[in-house]
Amino acid sequence: MEQTLRTIIIIHALLGALGLFTGMLAILTRKGNRLHRTTGKIFAVSMAGSSVLSLVIAASPGHINPFLFLIGVFTLYLILTGYRAIRFVAGNKLRATGTDWLISICMGILAVGMIGIGLSGILGAKLLFVFFGGIGLVLAGRDLKTFRAKGRVNWLSIHISKMVGALIASVTAFIVAGIGIVHPAAWILPTVMGTIYIVRWQRRIRKTG
Repeated sequence: MEQTLRTIIIIHALLGALGLFTGMLAILTRKGNRLHRTTGKIFAVSMAGSSVLSLVIAASPGHINPFLFLIGVFTLYLILTGYRAIRFVAGNKLRATGTDWLISICMGILAVGMIGIGLSGILGAKLLFVFFGGIGLVLAGRDLKTFRAKGRVNWLSIHISKMVGALIASVTAFIVAGIGIVHPAAWILPTVMGTIYIVRWQRRIRKTG
């Protein structure tokens, strides 16, 4: 069992490293060109795989890690919603499907559970569960509101926000859980830099949209 878990950890780390590398390339390359699309797809697949494995690792005996588990949940949610949004940008669909609703509803339910666990103190790490649960509930709520919107939805803005958000979560997990740097700057800097990037692109989209 322990040998199997070690193998899972190695695969998780390799997929995470590939995801971080391709995610950075996707940000640096011109949006919409072939390199951006290719690196974006590799980023989405590798980080989704790494996130799923992180859930297994973080819930395994002797490796319990609430932080890694929560980051895994959020990264997987952001990857799924961010990647699916690009289909709407491409014009293949005009409105959200049942799958989109299901993903966001599940995130909302998990978020409520996180808040409950945090407030009860069952698993410790009260602040982490309440903090991430609150963010998850807000994001899921925004998704559902967007899905119900009757007017035009800017799916490109949603795509960029969610994918960059997934990259922020991945970088934070690498710094805190991978390298072991627990200084507040490790939490703050990736979020600040990613938010600046998102805001910059949202303004650019609004000007051209």
